[in-house]
Amino acid sequence: MKKVLGLKTLSFLLSVLFAFGVWAKDVRFDKFKDHTWVRGEGEVTRILEDDLEPPCHQRFIVKDSRDKTLLIVNNIDSWSRLEGVKVGDLVEFRGEFIQNEKGGLVHWTHPDPSGRKKGGFVKIKKSAPETPQEPEEEVVLPAVRREYRAGGGPISERIAAPVNEDWPETGYWLSTNSDARHNKKCENYRKTRGYPCKKSEGRPCGKCGG
Repeated sequence: MKKVLGLKTLSFLLSVLFAFGVWAKDVRFDKFKDHTWVRGEGEVTRILEDDLEPPCHQRFIVKDSRDKTLLIVNNIDSWSRLEGVKVGDLVEFRGEFIQNEKGGLVHWTHPDPSGRKKGGFVKIKKSAPETPQEPEEEVVLPAVRREYRAGGGPISERIAAPVNEDWPETGYWLSTNSDARHNKKCENYRKTRGYPCKKSEGRPCGKCGG
């Protein structure tokens, strides 16, 4: 009887330690339970565009050591953005886990504004090494840039902007409706309302990285 109680007590203590993040390292995402508070860490694999429908959220995907992925949804109306996060960074988080068809997400990654409960957090635990930046080639752009009016319909069926003096080939395309910068590998490259730009303009596209 004492042995059984001892095992139950140990199991309870371990669950408390995991819940409060005393041991956050190598936590398996597939062990998270729906609508429970969790803490863990993972490598950032993709930066998504912000969800701008109030309340606004910063979004990025992380994976654990077994390549199970999880969406981090960080409320930037109630709290601050996680600045400088990039693909390859190791981030640590605490929040409420919500199960969905893609695996799940963690929200409430910020303190409780009302102070009634502990709340959560998200922080960069280890930054990925910076990759050496190649010198940017001098890009010659028109003095007055004319906006290319892309047609409607699916991106794959749109006609790309022709290469001419109005829309020269620079390797980057700025979508003026979202201020997102696309590179040549992106499906949106030269197929959205916008114009050629430099690598330093706009914000990186959430799909191609700009």
